[in-house]
Amino acid sequence: MSPEMSPETSKPLAPIDLEILYNALVAAAAEMDVTVWRTSRSTIVRELLDYSTAIFDADGWNVAQSARIPGHLNSMSSFLREIVERYIPADDWQPGDVVISNEMVSMVLAQITYEPRIRPVLEDLFQSDGSEIYIKDIACYVPLGQPTTFEHLILAAKVRNEVAMGVQVYVDDAAQRYGLVLNPPLAQRTAPFVPKKGDRLIVLAEDDG
Repeated sequence: MSPEMSPETSKPLAPIDLEILYNALVAAAAEMDVTVWRTSRSTIVRELLDYSTAIFDADGWNVAQSARIPGHLNSMSSFLREIVERYIPADDWQPGDVVISNEMVSMVLAQITYEPRIRPVLEDLFQSDGSEIYIKDIACYVPLGQPTTFEHLILAAKVRNEVAMGVQVYVDDAAQRYGLVLNPPLAQRTAPFVPKKGDRLIVLAEDDG
């Protein structure tokens, strides 16, 4: 059945109805995202936002997702479909069921290692003395109060033998003090902004200094 078909009528949804349904599903995925973040005790989740949330149909296909780790989202659907097809049929699932597996991690690594040139990067990441992801004070890279761009931050990090991955902009409202931008799109990389106290840069580095 086409994604635009209603299961009751098997007729195409009107464009307005489709947009309302789509936005409702995306909003639900975004609420899941915030709930995971607010209830987590893991710094990996709360600081690095290394997690993903999505909504799937009964066949395991991704129908809506939050703006999180693309590698997770690309793998979650394949993982869930295999679970449904090989291990737990959709009819056997009950509310509250939880599936834990390391297969998705394997899929993510397979996607990355498909490109041989990424091997040195992986070797550095997985070595005990290799690079790690840190969230550092943006003042270590550029002066506060002076306009800069993410492209300039990339160069400033490179001088320190680090790789800039994203930014976290400080907000005064504690209720909204979460989230960061990883791998900003080109338009955001070149857009000037004024760094202030509390802003931080996410980098791949060998130490937290």
